Amino acid sequence: MSEVYQKLKKIVSERFVSNDLYMRHAYSRNVDPVLQGIPDYVVRPKDAKEISEILKVANEENIPVIPRGAGDCEFGGSKPIGDVGIVLDMKRMDNIVNLDEENLIVTIEAGISWSKLNEYLSQFGLYTGCMGPGSGLTASVGGGISHHSVGGGGCAKYGACTSQLVSLEVVL
Repeated sequence: MSEVYQKLKKIVSERFVSNDLYMRHAYSRNVDPVLQGIPDYVVRPKDAKEISEILKVANEENIPVIPRGAGDCEFGGSKPIGDVGIVLDMKRMDNIVNLDEENLIVTIEAGISWSKLNEYLSQFGLYTGCMGPGSGLTASVGGGISHHSVGGGGCAKYGACTSQLVSLEVVL
């Protein structure tokens, strides 16, 4: 096993990192049919601390990092260009952290799907004003935000999903 793999395994455990060819090949695709490149590693962090540690390894080793939400992207943003990199799969980060009903602000993790978020909010008579990007409700909120999504229901009335964004936690 490579030294990079060993470092990544220490961060997220063996269960959440892969350099298996079949797994890497699966992450070289999304909704669009064009194969662009196969990553070196696929890593599924659970929180910002793990992302920070993964990015430290990537910076030390000069390895590009490709964040991936649900992989529903119709434009190739969630897969590598060329046979290199770490795909950072955000699916484990799919929690609702807090709902501030008074100010109508929900704090979530980037890997949550639009359907899970809207299903939760519907219990309070609320909705995001966006039903996800053109790729649909299975898309992740983080992916929609990263692409400045204007697809899906609600955007014609409420604007792009980034128009509803209050703040971000960015890990460098």
